[in-house]
Amino acid sequence: MKCPTYLFAKQFKTIVKNRQNVYFYELTYENQVAAKLFGCDPQTMGVCHGMDIPYVFGLPLRLPQLFQPEDVLLSRQVMKMWTDFAKYGKPDEVWPQLLDNNVVKVRDLNPVNTTRDELYAEVLSLEVDLIPEEFIIKHQAGVIHKI
Repeated sequence: MKCPTYLFAKQFKTIVKNRQNVYFYELTYENQVAAKLFGCDPQTMGVCHGMDIPYVFGLPLRLPQLFQPEDVLLSRQVMKMWTDFAKYGKPDEVWPQLLDNNVVKVRDLNPVNTTRDELYAEVLSLEVDLIPEEFIIKHQAGVIHKI
């Protein structure tokens, strides 16, 4: 995975070590109606950035005629995950941190493919694409910027 959000999260966790909890997910499931609303072509673009927003705000619950039953389930799970993270600082009790014993663990949000989490952690642990230290500036406020 090469998206800037993921690279930032990996670098941030590497720098803060155990002083901060860092969790990460990737939405690999896409509803065709939502894709059209966002102007995404899953065949050429994959799952577009921001495709989790309809699930975060419960769109499948408000407009169930446009969504599949698994969309409603996913929306409830995502809303609970975001709420629990805001309330308790952790999405759920079993969610691993992004870096766990130097193994990258990314939660796959996909109600259709629920067996991908363990495999995904193994594949991503092979990546060593962290931003080189010479490109990082640390400010006193703890903000990290890439040059």
